[in-house]
Amino acid sequence: MQENLQKPLLVHLHLYYTDMWPEFAEYLSNLSDYDYDLYITGVEISPEIRNNILSFKKDTKILITENRGHDIWPFLSVLNQVDLDKYSYIIKIHTKNTSFDVPVKTNKKIFSRVWMKKLLIEALIGSPKIIKQNLENFSKDPKLGMIGSKYLITSHPKKLMDVINKIDPVAQKIGIKDTSDKTFVEGTMFMVRTDLMKIFQNKFTAQDFTPSEKTGSGGALSHVIERVFCIAVTAAGYKIKGFDSRPDFEIASLLLRLKRFFYQEKITHKGKKTIKICKIPVYSKHINKE
Repeated sequence: MQENLQKPLLVHLHLYYTDMWPEFAEYLSNLSDYDYDLYITGVEISPEIRNNILSFKKDTKILITENRGHDIWPFLSVLNQVDLDKYSYIIKIHTKNTSFDVPVKTNKKIFSRVWMKKLLIEALIGSPKIIKQNLENFSKDPKLGMIGSKYLITSHPKKLMDVINKIDPVAQKIGIKDTSDKTFVEGTMFMVRTDLMKIFQNKFTAQDFTPSEKTGSGGALSHVIERVFCIAVTAAGYKIKGFDSRPDFEIASLLLRLKRFFYQEKITHKGKKTIKICKIPVYSKHINKE
């Protein structure tokens, strides 16, 4: 199965939520037929989790990083210290909080955070067959630069609102001139040709990023670079594509849309609670936010 690989894979997992390690170990086991180096970053990794990781793959590099820039700074910190010439492709994945019930709306579909995480990861390493197909797609198409879930590849203006004015300065810092194609993988899990990430090496430090708990969902540097990773691909003349087909997801998304049509309850950032039935507002009240 390694006929498509002239060099090993570089796999980076940012393990912020360490209780998710067993789930990610199961996904990573799909790579067992391939030669790969595994880098795991985290803010806190207990001795027990560390031992479990090394039992899974004894040569794993485990790095503690500052809690800055969400999963973006940890990925950059790995890029800063590895010889990318050693690797064929990079797989970037990370744990994701799915505990809060705020649906995702992308590409005219609505879905849960649980589904978002599944789509992102399983499009890359969901099974040995998927990994093999991804490598074959890279091999067949020399202009394919990055693979992500097709359900989360977007260039919708609403997904760029908070960062649109910050993209060009960051892109220029790393030498990108053409930022016209702003297609990106929402959620920042992808498989990419290694050469396309060299441009990011040693361009940023931890201090460039604000602490993760203070960045919120706005236009922080981490959110800008999330887009610039992908702009680096398209600006170099490569394509970003997804090859996953999920009928189960399509059904789940449709059912959630129907559910929200009949009943929707929402609390805005300003503390206003609204309830809609069949999209008709039936209740609205400001509530105290403690």
